[in-house]
Amino acid sequence: MPTMTYDGRSFLLDGRRFWIVSGSIHYARVPAELWADRIHAARLAGLNTIETPVFWARHEPRPGQFDFEGDNDLRRFVELVGQAGLRCILRVGPFVGSGFDLGGLPPHLLALKNVDLRTHNAPFLDAASKFIGALADQVRDLQATAPGAGGDEGKPIILIQNETAWSCGKDTLAAQYLGELGRYLREAGFSVPVVNANNLWQSVEGEVDAWSGTEDLLAAMRQLGTVAPGQPRLVMSLPTGTLDVWGRAPQARTPGHLLQRRMGEVLAGGGQFNLTPFHGGTNFGFTAGRHPEIADAYIASSNDRWAPLGETGGINPCFGPMRRLATFASRFARTLAHAEIESAPVIAAPNARAMGGGTVDGGGFAVAAVRGSHGSGAFVFDRDPMAAESGTIRTMELLLGDGSSLPVALGKQSVGWVTLDIHMGGRSVLNYSTLNCLGYQGTVLVCFGPAGAPGVVSINGAPIDLDVPTGDAPLVQEHEGTTIVVVNEDTADRTFITDEAVFVGVDATDSAGQPIGAKGRDATRIDAATGASKHLGADRSASRATPPTIDDWALAQMGEYTGG
Repeated sequence: MPTMTYDGRSFLLDGRRFWIVSGSIHYARVPAELWADRIHAARLAGLNTIETPVFWARHEPRPGQFDFEGDNDLRRFVELVGQAGLRCILRVGPFVGSGFDLGGLPPHLLALKNVDLRTHNAPFLDAASKFIGALADQVRDLQATAPGAGGDEGKPIILIQNETAWSCGKDTLAAQYLGELGRYLREAGFSVPVVNANNLWQSVEGEVDAWSGTEDLLAAMRQLGTVAPGQPRLVMSLPTGTLDVWGRAPQARTPGHLLQRRMGEVLAGGGQFNLTPFHGGTNFGFTAGRHPEIADAYIASSNDRWAPLGETGGINPCFGPMRRLATFASRFARTLAHAEIESAPVIAAPNARAMGGGTVDGGGFAVAAVRGSHGSGAFVFDRDPMAAESGTIRTMELLLGDGSSLPVALGKQSVGWVTLDIHMGGRSVLNYSTLNCLGYQGTVLVCFGPAGAPGVVSINGAPIDLDVPTGDAPLVQEHEGTTIVVVNEDTADRTFITDEAVFVGVDATDSAGQPIGAKGRDATRIDAATGASKHLGADRSASRATPPTIDDWALAQMGEYTGG
């Protein structure tokens, strides 16, 4: 039977390290017919894991009547995640939050005699144990640790989350309540590691303590490593946006470069992350709850939250910046998972801030190095996060251990990453790249940077100067048996790496790895095995499907529904 363990660096499956680059998709907020499309979009975005909350209220609308069919077919959703080659994290709860009415708890619990929710209360725990048992019956055999054949695709579940944001300060009650839920999970047959997202308010023996938040994430990762040195550093909730409420202006949107920067802080601190959400979907009917922090505010039907993938399946502005770094993290997962993060050096904090007395700490750049047995690197942060909005090229020099210096340029990003001493396969070793690496496949390495900026890539000890193109066409250069593809930041968002090829200038690739492009735009295909490039031209057979024709339709008024 497969085994899952962990240490202070990463999780391990049968002794092999893997790195979590995750985003949340709320299956209960997306019609089942669209699940495969949304999951494929997550894969295109560079994610290797999908986290999903399990809304108890959807699966037990009436006491004892469980529903796991149609839009509630959780098993089918998890199977689709596996078929896409991704892993899955289940946020079991029983309270999962996420703006759902009562945090996902079924309202019929309130009718139980002497019930108290989310605490060591017999009526509540009895109902929770029955739900957990019913849930386990659906997905128990889809765990990575389940016996039998199936491989990664057939058994994608790698983690289970117990409760959500449980911040009660009573240690005894925490042991009784959270500990009891943990026992239910194990007795029901869940054998993968259990994580929590309580921000260290409460910890239960045997669980991985994870973090939630957006600010000072590099510092938070280092603190997690100090408090729990034997556990991997994990941000279970890295919010991509905030909840909108009825009758008020939409909440401020998180700029894409700022979301990317926060992801960079997590990675620089040796942490893994889960974007909440990657795709939020819709609060159907009256499933949206009251805002947890505003007493008279009720959450809107749209759960878009300005997430990378919007409510209707289109991309939001933060998709591109998020995808660049997520793709790097997934494609260089082996390097990140083997990073030696136990002893972190003293560095300048990545964010400039007021220090009192009218002084301001810093400006300039901050650098966080990552070293390990499978390669090294450095994350370069502009200490003014909003400088990226100007698009002006800002350059700094890195001084390497051998005394050589490397120029690193930032443009529309406030974080850049430099890769060092990475074995890419065969006889090719990437000594360094001052350009941001997107990924590599076969003999092809894809890098990007600010348009017009100079870059240097060294392979097998031989450096080569490469200027970032200012237009859409990529720079394709063979060097030391490796084909280097260089694009600018905007074109990087239209560059996709598949098992067979790299496509530049397309909108996406389909599940078969074929390009989907905008009509009238040129594109390039670079073969992953040979490095041969081919101009695809403006007319390609693979294109977006023709929208369906809508027949007669009618509007259903809500008056009778709302009136009961």
